[in-house]
Amino acid sequence: MYGMTVDQVVVNRILPATKHLEQWNLAQNAYVEQIQDYFEPLPVARLPLFEQEVVGQERLGALADKLFQGKDPTGRYVTAPPYQFTKKPGGRYGLSIRMPGAGREEIVLDRQGDDLIVRVGSFRRHIMLPRSVVPLQAVDAVLEKGTLKVDFARP
Repeated sequence: MYGMTVDQVVVNRILPATKHLEQWNLAQNAYVEQIQDYFEPLPVARLPLFEQEVVGQERLGALADKLFQGKDPTGRYVTAPPYQFTKKPGGRYGLSIRMPGAGREEIVLDRQGDDLIVRVGSFRRHIMLPRSVVPLQAVDAVLEKGTLKVDFARP
């Protein structure tokens, strides 16, 4: 939302797979699948519901062990920015937004002041337009291989 790169999604409090929680597990699994679809290609880590609240250094260490599983916790899984502006010939600009899992019919673009608002279902992202793009209008938008490409030009 703010141009920061997110490199992993963490789903916590995953219920144990037991017979008496079967219906809860089915519902939770459906939500986890939805999360994976929304955030693809980001890795989605699952953390179990711990017996006690994660308070204190010892419990936090146990959570970290489950989360990172021996990997470097300072490592980066994704380095590409979530969106990028490019200058084009003729005073035009382009905006590329990574939107994995989004369908063309789900995407709605709106303009509000200096922001471009991108909606996909119930999700909304405000992208602050650079000063050079503010006087321009979005004249074309196309979704290609999980990337929304928006062209801006003079009206």
